[in-house]
Amino acid sequence: MFRPWILLPFTIGSVYPADGLEIELGVATHHWVSEGLYEDNRLVGTGYKRWEASTFINSFGDRSYSGSYRWDLFRGLSVSSGIIHGYGVNATWFPMRIDDEVVFVSLNAETFMQAPVNLRLRVLGEATILSLVVRPPV
Repeated sequence: MFRPWILLPFTIGSVYPADGLEIELGVATHHWVSEGLYEDNRLVGTGYKRWEASTFINSFGDRSYSGSYRWDLFRGLSVSSGIIHGYGVNATWFPMRIDDEVVFVSLNAETFMQAPVNLRLRVLGEATILSLVVRPPV
């Protein structure tokens, strides 16, 4: 059961710099419309100077790989855009695609913690992904 209070930390915004190395680990996925989709994302990603690369289990249970760029907006909000490989025949679920590659845009919110560990919430279509972001000290 999804608990809305978990979104409270995202209302404040992050002040931790996002220009260095970061590691992202998926915690949970929730689909708001469709039922019976795979929600154990097993996301593992890395980022450097806002460039992001990750691998995860997609909504259909298949291994996928993504590459993207993140634009910081304000107060912990950002937008990521890129390409996901690995949806195969299920790529037809998405309105923007190039053959089997899915072109995506996600809205991201990050918690307000001046620490090397933060929470990130990504809204990608009907899926919301909660992940832990670790930024090692330089």
